Amino acid sequence: MDRLSGYIQHHLTDYIKRELDHGYSLDSVKDVLLNYHHHNIVDEAIKQLKSEGFSFPKKKKAGKTKMLDKRLFLETVNLLQDYIIRQKKRGYKIEGIKEALTNYGHSKETVKAAIDAVEYGVRPLFIEPFDYGRLRRFIFPISLVGFFIFTFWLAASVDESLVRIIALFFPTILTIFLVRGFFSTFRYKQALLAFPLFLILMYYLIGSTGQLFFEDVELVNLSVLNAIFAFMYSFFFIGESAEVVESEKEDLREAITHADAEALEEEFGKAKLSEREVDNIIEKRIKEESKGLQPIKLTVK
Repeated sequence: MDRLSGYIQHHLTDYIKRELDHGYSLDSVKDVLLNYHHHNIVDEAIKQLKSEGFSFPKKKKAGKTKMLDKRLFLETVNLLQDYIIRQKKRGYKIEGIKEALTNYGHSKETVKAAIDAVEYGVRPLFIEPFDYGRLRRFIFPISLVGFFIFTFWLAASVDESLVRIIALFFPTILTIFLVRGFFSTFRYKQALLAFPLFLILMYYLIGSTGQLFFEDVELVNLSVLNAIFAFMYSFFFIGESAEVVESEKEDLREAITHADAEALEEEFGKAKLSEREVDNIIEKRIKEESKGLQPIKLTVK
């Protein structure tokens, strides 16, 4: 009996580790095991894990919601439905499954849509996300016009040459053009913030010499003003696009990870996918419809 108990306990510890890795809380895993009448052995298995120094994952905070393109959203929901049905058959409660999926990184909207479809037969409803790409197309010309209006007004106010005023704000005007020009070439858009940072530092160093057009100017105030304008423009232009492709890849990867063999067979023609095959599927399904200022959309065949 002791040998059998030890054998079961060994498998329970492996089971607990695996389920924790999939995002379930220890309480949810314990409830399922207790439902299968593994009473004393469950506590012993948990004690064994603690004695081995196993690091129990802390409860994760829900990540920022990332809604998907409609067709990818529906595919993800379908895959999660299969996973939810399978987990319910294994004895997990719907709240535990919901917690596991959100802990694993799925958006609350995606998880809710999948659960509602399974529990209540509600057809998944896709809410079109705000298209920041359209707004971005107007930021560049509006900023450019605003810059020249400001410099004209300032030149008239202080009775100074317009050329000198524009020169004193060269970090701002260069940032407007550089961020716009290099936007499509940077994979991680936050890197574009290096442009205003470098330009402001260079501006201050050159201005410290007091030569060229920097004679008799309030360098600190002008540097701060340039920094405000340049970084405001950069943040507005970059917007929410910084890691949109990577986040969408992760959503699809997690959906495939949670899918059972039958769902994978139906969707991809194979019951089991290697890591390379998953990567290839994701790369094929996530394509930019256009570059530059056009918003990124996904196509799921």
